[in-house]
Amino acid sequence: MGGWPTTAFLTPKGDVIARGTYIPPDQMKAILREVKERHLHGKPTDTISSIEQVEEQATTEISHEIIDYVLDSVVASFDPVYGGFGDAPKFPHADALELALTQHWYTGDQGLLTIVTKTLDQMAKGNIYDSTGGGFFRYSTTRDWTIPHYEKMCEDNARLLAAYLHAYQATGREEYRRTVTGVIQYINTTLSDQEAGGFYGSQDADEEYYQLSKIERTNAATPRVDRTIYTNWNGLMISAYLEAGPLLHEPRLMQFALKSMDRILDESYDHDVGVTYHYLSDGKPHLPGLLIDQTAFGLALVKAYETTGNREYLGFAQGLIRYLDGALLDTKNGGFYDSIPTSESSGYMNRLEKPLDENSLASMLLTKLHHATGEDTYLEKAESTLEAVGGQYARYGYMASPYALAVDLFLNEPTRIVIVGSLKESGTNQLLKASLQAYDPRKLIIPLDPETDRERLNRLGYAVEAEPRAYICVGKTCFRPMSEPKEVHQKLSKFSRDSRRHGKNHQT
Repeated sequence: MGGWPTTAFLTPKGDVIARGTYIPPDQMKAILREVKERHLHGKPTDTISSIEQVEEQATTEISHEIIDYVLDSVVASFDPVYGGFGDAPKFPHADALELALTQHWYTGDQGLLTIVTKTLDQMAKGNIYDSTGGGFFRYSTTRDWTIPHYEKMCEDNARLLAAYLHAYQATGREEYRRTVTGVIQYINTTLSDQEAGGFYGSQDADEEYYQLSKIERTNAATPRVDRTIYTNWNGLMISAYLEAGPLLHEPRLMQFALKSMDRILDESYDHDVGVTYHYLSDGKPHLPGLLIDQTAFGLALVKAYETTGNREYLGFAQGLIRYLDGALLDTKNGGFYDSIPTSESSGYMNRLEKPLDENSLASMLLTKLHHATGEDTYLEKAESTLEAVGGQYARYGYMASPYALAVDLFLNEPTRIVIVGSLKESGTNQLLKASLQAYDPRKLIIPLDPETDRERLNRLGYAVEAEPRAYICVGKTCFRPMSEPKEVHQKLSKFSRDSRRHGKNHQT
């Protein structure tokens, strides 16, 4: 069941007696009485559902048919009038937009691009976007995006920031850049610790406040901000800021992203174990070892390596994988459990679960680490992870988009951009910046500095020239080395056209 907050009544064995999202006080009293009667005098069949322990699952063959299946659900659920997916309440579902944009880029399918642009246009014009203060609200209670649930959350704004950034890269439409700027301005002023680094969790829903005009808001008390720093959400926002900096020509965004990353590494990363905690609160880290934190933050670490060339970030990401292998890996059936049961856990909280989304992120992290380091074991584990949870995706429909994106990344060779040159030289950094600015969903940037990466350069066979060079390859196909940043955009665009696989045309 989805909902924020979720209210659920469970038996000691974990069976659900009653459930709902927010329940007003008077209604809660009635439900409490009903739950008491049902639990004391009801029959076992009165329970709504039972949480099952993860059992051995049949593996799924990883193929392009998975991507097509999920994509068909994205198309079938698309609202051609107002954009988005399904009816009210309507959530943004940024992962479905990312999948549609990725497949448009590689197939040329204009129907998929329409899904992306129609949704982004309607959300930016609708009340789910705060045109006065910037940032996106949690979701719309109406199909047409007019009446939002007024809470603003770090997770949603991070995902939508990335979606609008990618749409701007792919289309060049200035209105997407303006939306990106509005989101960033809100995050910088309200949802981040600009002094110490880190992104806050959320800002409370306050319907009366958000219906005030811009002038009226100036004199009103702002809704409370939850200053908890969640590692997984920070991973998402750090990744988005690292992309936004070069694209918007704002190096301060990248600098703040790295400051935020370093804070989590300092305060919420156990260097002895190689594991992150779930959140920072009251100056202390809490709840170590959740799968979602290792994967989301691990992907941000890889992004930081691509952006800076600092191999320490890659090393930290590899440390997280070592933790996952030792603590959360299902050694019999593959895939990763979401957490380790503790002695304090009771009932079904001791049951093991392998969630689809989090295993999808784990596979993406493993695939990227394989291509960044050349270690084949990462790719083997990425495949076994996808196979282990593949039996789940069909029942999720378009909400299985993260899984489809992970499958796409695994099946297709990445566009490798190897930058060879000293990171102290402006020429190297100009090539790196141009590589970061260009859109390619499967792009992986590998900066190699002759001063620190001489052994790897020799092993990979890249020559060290007098001036920096960029090498762009997909599989065994490579362009000649280039030294002009503007060439990077041209070659990446050509690659996207030449590598398009045949696919059905989606009408919307």
